[in-house]
Amino acid sequence: MAAQVSTSVKSKYHNEIVATDPAEREKAERFYKDCLDSNDTLWDFGRPMPEEYFPKQVQLIKGKEVFDYDGAHFTMVSDRLKRAIEDIEPGVHQFVPVDVLGRDGAPYGGQYWFFTLCSFLDAISPDLGGVYKREGYDFANHPDRYSWVIKSGGRNNLAVYKDKIAGHAVWYDVRYPSSPFYADALLNRLEAEGMEGWEKMTYWAEI
Repeated sequence: MAAQVSTSVKSKYHNEIVATDPAEREKAERFYKDCLDSNDTLWDFGRPMPEEYFPKQVQLIKGKEVFDYDGAHFTMVSDRLKRAIEDIEPGVHQFVPVDVLGRDGAPYGGQYWFFTLCSFLDAISPDLGGVYKREGYDFANHPDRYSWVIKSGGRNNLAVYKDKIAGHAVWYDVRYPSSPFYADALLNRLEAEGMEGWEKMTYWAEI
């Protein structure tokens, strides 16, 4: 069973983490905005981001703790979440180290990393009937131009092809890139080690 994952409510709304250098903060925010305006979010399409856009240091300014997963703007993960991903899928994704300060300005403790997901798969199966095909521009001449949409009431009938996700820990789907997919092996590791800051959105059977 795979699942789509997002930032948890506790992490998204109770915490705020910002770059300590105003110039770095402005550069990162401008890059993020430019990507949204151009519909080209680099980290959604399986490509590493230029490292100069990542802040070198960030600080917790709201909330009590830094979680293992923080998906605001640039996704940030703890060292143990990085290890969990790389134990399954080594050398695939981009991890850029970042220093984290607590609310008191002292080092928070533990290594954290900006995480760019670099696996982009075409793995969703329509076989269980939970999705339908949305045709793209000039579909008659380009039948590969389509995306999947979850049907109303279809959330209990979602599936991915087991052979296409084999060996992957986390990925975006080329035809449904709204949120990352986490493999069962990674989800089990996150839950077993009590990692926080993430939550499951949709569940996908492996067929």
